[in-house]
Amino acid sequence: MQTDTDPISELFDKVLSPGGRTLGAKLIAYDADERKVTLSFEALPEFTNILGNLHGGYVTAMLDEAAGMAAKLSLPLTKAVPSLCFTVNFLSPTPVGTVFGEASIIKLGRTTAVLEASLQSPDGKTCAMMTVTAAVIDIG
Repeated sequence: MQTDTDPISELFDKVLSPGGRTLGAKLIAYDADERKVTLSFEALPEFTNILGNLHGGYVTAMLDEAAGMAAKLSLPLTKAVPSLCFTVNFLSPTPVGTVFGEASIIKLGRTTAVLEASLQSPDGKTCAMMTVTAAVIDIG
């Protein structure tokens, strides 16, 4: 397993989206053989709903960022993986604090990818899961 002390962290910094930066995404681990990534995110009080839990839109953005990162770290810099469609299952409320997104590649083809991601609360409880179909496109 690779961590932020090796060249993969430089690649992570290059491909992290502005939205991912806003969410405080940090690379925790990447396993190239398993094509799995673990990211941390900062679930801020400003991201909550009226009940004080993380708003579903932010949960979805974190899951989408993690899923996309699993693919981006497995592709050349000339490729991007915009989401085409996804399904999110909200399993329990996501509290404020550092949360963890784990994502993996189910299938990575020439033009499409199928990815999955889950989001864990600070205490390790799985709060949400996502399955994503993404396009694999050339960005030059």
